[in-house]
Amino acid sequence: MKVSAAILVPLILSAGCGPSSPSIQGDFPLFYLMDVDTGEPSMVCCFLGAQGDALAAAGTRLLFLDRDVGFVKADVNLSSPIAHAASSPEGGYGLAVSGPLLHIVSNETYIQRQPLPLPAPGAFILPKPQSTLLVILCSDGTAVKVSTSNWEITAQGQTGANNPGAAAMSSDGRYVFAGNAQGRVYRISTVDLSSEMTFQAPGAVTDFFPLPGQEMLMTVEGVSQVWAVDVNTGLHTESYDITAPAVAVCATGDGRFIYASVPGQGIVIVDILDNTIVTQSNAFGSPADMAVNGNSTRAVISCPDMLKVFMLQR
Repeated sequence: MKVSAAILVPLILSAGCGPSSPSIQGDFPLFYLMDVDTGEPSMVCCFLGAQGDALAAAGTRLLFLDRDVGFVKADVNLSSPIAHAASSPEGGYGLAVSGPLLHIVSNETYIQRQPLPLPAPGAFILPKPQSTLLVILCSDGTAVKVSTSNWEITAQGQTGANNPGAAAMSSDGRYVFAGNAQGRVYRISTVDLSSEMTFQAPGAVTDFFPLPGQEMLMTVEGVSQVWAVDVNTGLHTESYDITAPAVAVCATGDGRFIYASVPGQGIVIVDILDNTIVTQSNAFGSPADMAVNGNSTRAVISCPDMLKVFMLQR
């Protein structure tokens, strides 16, 4: 059921590859293109910029996946377990945090720069859209700004968001949202890296994803909905029903479809316009992470239970 009334939430928010095409039932917005055997569980994936190739992390390796066909273009071993991976804002670099280091790998040439030391083990890499800046949130709650022009730390602050389990930057680049296992949610300013607002969710926050406008999607342990929160006011503005609690969420570039990963039930897709479930598919197991590119022609899905990364096409 769609919830239209806003609910104030401060403090009570509450490497090889080979095709093996799965059977998909229903009007699925994106269809199978290719799968890649990762050999190790892949917990994170993304695209290199809005229209670039895909990136996935598996164990100590960064996999660069061809956008058009889905095969592995490069398999870069960083020699230590990857906690999170992301793209630089313009898509020119694949990034990974491993312990107290930021690894920087050039797209296309796949050459590694000298890793950047961090003040604590890195947890999340959060690129600021259309900029030369990213924020790295560390496991002890320290946040740093990194310039992608010279790969140097330009600012550092303590957010209080210790041991974050989920984090994302708002689409306008003003805020980072981070949540922990106790359900505490922090809105962090990208200007001074301070926690301007805190919320309490009814369970551990499992994922965040920014919509194109001024809303942040959020999934919470034990809640069979995807929530939308207004990034400016901290209001819980919409609730989208899904079949069970989700562990990962993303949306198409136009914000039309929500993709939610539901353990044991696969991917559930919701049409935001009329708040209805479009379809559901268990062909991809229980994805840990998902991403859709800017024009919604490709999706990449990390499926640790299947030891695969899938590429879908539209």
